[in-house]
Amino acid sequence: MKWRLVLLALLGVFFAKAAVADQIIARPTVSLNGWGARVHVGAYEEGQNQGFNFGLNNGPTLAYTNPANAVDTSTTTFAYSAQQHTHQYSGCVYRFTAVAPTGVARILNIDSEVPANGTDGFIVTARSAGVWYSIDGGTSWVQVYNLVRRTRQTDHITLSVSQDLSKVQVMIFSDSHDDMYHKVYDINISQPVAGYVNPKYVVVGVVYAPPGGKSFVDYTNSNTVSSTLTVTDTSTVGKTTSVSVTQPGGLFGFLGGSRTSTNSTTLTQSNQDSVSVTASFTATSGLQLFGPGQSSPSNNCGPLATDFIGVDHDCDIIKVWVNPVMLFSLANTGAFTWNGYGSSALDPVAPIHVVDILVGCLNGDIAASDSRCAPPLGEFQRTWAASENWPAGQGPGLTQTDLNNILASDPWGQCLPTAAIGSTACPTFTTPGFTLLPPQFTLSSQTNVPYRAGAPQTTYMVSAMNATTQGQKSTTTHTQTYGIEDSFKGTSFLMGFGASVGQSQTLTTSFEVENKTTVMNTFTGTANITGPACNGNPCNPAYPPIPQKYGEGTEFNIFVDNFFGTFVFVPAAYN
Repeated sequence: MKWRLVLLALLGVFFAKAAVADQIIARPTVSLNGWGARVHVGAYEEGQNQGFNFGLNNGPTLAYTNPANAVDTSTTTFAYSAQQHTHQYSGCVYRFTAVAPTGVARILNIDSEVPANGTDGFIVTARSAGVWYSIDGGTSWVQVYNLVRRTRQTDHITLSVSQDLSKVQVMIFSDSHDDMYHKVYDINISQPVAGYVNPKYVVVGVVYAPPGGKSFVDYTNSNTVSSTLTVTDTSTVGKTTSVSVTQPGGLFGFLGGSRTSTNSTTLTQSNQDSVSVTASFTATSGLQLFGPGQSSPSNNCGPLATDFIGVDHDCDIIKVWVNPVMLFSLANTGAFTWNGYGSSALDPVAPIHVVDILVGCLNGDIAASDSRCAPPLGEFQRTWAASENWPAGQGPGLTQTDLNNILASDPWGQCLPTAAIGSTACPTFTTPGFTLLPPQFTLSSQTNVPYRAGAPQTTYMVSAMNATTQGQKSTTTHTQTYGIEDSFKGTSFLMGFGASVGQSQTLTTSFEVENKTTVMNTFTGTANITGPACNGNPCNPAYPPIPQKYGEGTEFNIFVDNFFGTFVFVPAAYN
């Protein structure tokens, strides 16, 4: 079963004006300051093209003055080349040492200027000065700029997560003919400030019950439905969002602001694309679900609990992950990156704690004190998270609003099996149009599946039908508060989120699916359907009964829920 969650916004927290300072993790050393004939490449004659340009030169290249000033911790001192009334080249090369990767993209920062004429008493006429960098140890070079004039500014070059920093070099170079001045204030490599927040829960699956207590659905060996998800940036100040899962595969535990060695593959994650995360629930247990009925071996649910009520959505199971953390990194440019998920190691059930709860426990059809409801509702109190920092009036336990939002992830959450046919609480479909519109729900390969008295068990392989719903989108959003561990109080990470602990900490997330491509018969699971028992001739009691209710269909169409990769049984006939 696959689920996907799309980050929509962190309200009251993101995009404040508080500055975020990236962590400087490396400063270079001077590798070569000035050089002899044909010793190193440079931008020879580029200010006035005489056919030589970037390469080696037969004459010497002079050194920059005070080259160490570009790699100290001061942004007021600088390395410089000031050639006056002469045709000379100046060059200096800086080299970094290796720093172990942390799973976060690094940023090469170069603060420099080609000043205006008269600055510091120097004449600036021609030709040019500039900056280049290499990520392969000097084999090839990329120009940042090469100009006769440039105001002071810092260039930011993003390095890949896997970049070997010992291969990163920076070259500053000046070509004077006859007067040129070049100042370089600082060269360093930084990485965004990393941290995480602790939402209370994430819905990782909705498993819909089949009709009848002897019927069951099985996702143990299924594949998952593929669809495209989008992160929506709701910032009002033009900040950008991106996604880069720092640890594809299993999820690690987090505690005290640091990653632990605990890892689990119950949930795995990967980048879907540059703006979304795909997470897959891979546990082999708990992926079978029986329908209602006194003889049901594992799902005797609902107030009626009989095969003769057909499909009963009180028996649907919602899988709720109650110890997630959401990982972020914030750059000094104001942009943030969502780095996927981890789990809170505060939870004694760590690393991954997924709680199954019946829909009937959430909509009031089954009492909260019932033995089927009390245990999961108790786990929803999350007492282990009491030490986290929560907004005023909030705590670690799921509120009624949270429970309502969880229930809303099942569109049939308020649908009673005894509801009248056509009830607005029970989504269905009509001809010629569907109430269950794609892309969230698409008709599967199995239609008009019979559910009749005395019918033997039949196994149906369920797959998604070909879908070409170009441009259609379906979104479900909900809001919750989140906690912050003490280790982030007063840190630049929390400052970057724009609020101190105690102010509004509200997380809005969205399940979102958009069909941009054709889905080709993706296998989602199996449905094993057994009709209600037939005792006597005629059957007593009769099925279907008269008058009939919503759940008492004699045939069902199976729809695929593309949010979660599961499928739902919708009555197709009543006779």
